[in-house]
Amino acid sequence: GYWVLDATPRQWVLRKRGGNLEELGRELEREINGEQPAEYSPLTEADRHASRIYDEGVALAEAGDMKGAAARFKQAAATSASLTAHY
Repeated sequence: GYWVLDATPRQWVLRKRGGNLEELGRELEREINGEQPAEYSPLTEADRHASRIYDEGVALAEAGDMKGAAARFKQAAATSASLTAHY
């Protein structure tokens, strides 16, 4: 087992013969990375358009064109507030 101390920074105390460290691993994963985000669901035509622009930006980034990707991301953000809030 383990205990989580209410401290800043957060601290974990492990029992010398404690088990179930998988649970601690999951807790640390959530602490570090947060909860898994929900998949983005565009609601309006503007959201769908912004999502396509965003996907183009991802493709450009994966191809190594970071300047082009940044321009697409900015354009997508300007097109849809909900897409901006999600990502």
